[in-house]
Amino acid sequence: MQTEQNEYVIPKDSSGDMRKIITDIRKKLRDDSYCNEACVRFAIVGRLLQSLGWDIWDPCQVRPEFSAVPKEDKKKVDFALFLKPNAPAVFIEAKKVGHVAENLEKTEEQLRNYNRDMSAEFCVITDGANWRLYYEHTAGTFSSKFFKNINIGSDKIEDVERSFFMFLSKINMKNGKAAKNARAFLKSMRRQNAMEELLPKAKRLTEESPYPSQPEALVKLMKKDGHEISRKEAEDFIKSAPGRSLKDIPQVPSMKPEVQKERPLPESKAIQLPPEPPDSLAFTSIDLGEFGAENAKSWNELVRVGLKLAVQGGYVIDRLQKYLTAQVKEGDVAGKGFHPVPGTSIFFQNMNADTAWKNALALAKQLKCEIKVKFHWRNQDAAAHPGENGVLHWSP
Repeated sequence: MQTEQNEYVIPKDSSGDMRKIITDIRKKLRDDSYCNEACVRFAIVGRLLQSLGWDIWDPCQVRPEFSAVPKEDKKKVDFALFLKPNAPAVFIEAKKVGHVAENLEKTEEQLRNYNRDMSAEFCVITDGANWRLYYEHTAGTFSSKFFKNINIGSDKIEDVERSFFMFLSKINMKNGKAAKNARAFLKSMRRQNAMEELLPKAKRLTEESPYPSQPEALVKLMKKDGHEISRKEAEDFIKSAPGRSLKDIPQVPSMKPEVQKERPLPESKAIQLPPEPPDSLAFTSIDLGEFGAENAKSWNELVRVGLKLAVQGGYVIDRLQKYLTAQVKEGDVAGKGFHPVPGTSIFFQNMNADTAWKNALALAKQLKCEIKVKFHWRNQDAAAHPGENGVLHWSP
């Protein structure tokens, strides 16, 4: 996600060294060299902090096992970074590689408690591969302060370098540019989240008098929610949303469109399919998809959710491609038949229902995450069970 203006400083002669370090860490991640949490702390976190200008040998700057609230809690945060004596600027909590998503809410709660007086401006949760960044000096719950995920394994090396210098380098923390950029990223992310939440409502408004176009409805809803966006921003967002296109949105309806009523799906009467291989899923539509704690309303969205959770869990694109048949790429390939996975640098091509389920199931197995889909076959002769309901379910 880009901000309107990113300001940061890269110390002279630091860029080349940082890219070499990122490249080396990426290779070792692919080779599964970091076998435990201690390796992540020392060989990844410590190494990167030193490259970002922090003196890791000076406990006045970098203090491992820091007691944030010694009088109230015996637990310690893995790293505290200091710009001034006795005033932590950053708290970092480290996990074993691939374990960022595991008990994420509990980890966020721990950091919130460590930083209950909000002395640290930034908090970080990392497993070495994934770095989740939170900006504390803003209102809201701790989870709502999340503004950036850096994935060493799948993001472009130059993007990883830029993000680390922008937000976690000592020089940009000290000159205030890190905080300025974090606020801009957080504002942009909140606008993005608001659009995602309001898009279904905007679509419903197109079915009611005075029948606005979907972009018009989204602009109006965003303004009511406290976010000013232009019609072009709304159009661009709708175009980028998986499975959506402006050509499918009637700009000036000539008559009241038919309202599609929500299909009731009594599970007791639905056909229970084995997760693999199920009957043909051609001519089906999802009524409710559940991937862990996340929901999906289409087969491709189910894959998108799985890819997002995989990236958050520390999976790099090379590992993903080993067990997926989906076309997945990193970098900006939008407009080339690929669709973005929000919050990551991953893009994937839409696929038919059978292929989407196969890939979603593969992701669920790797993540050891429950997946369940309630769907229906459309009333067409070519469908496996015309007009019937179905259920697919797998749990670890």
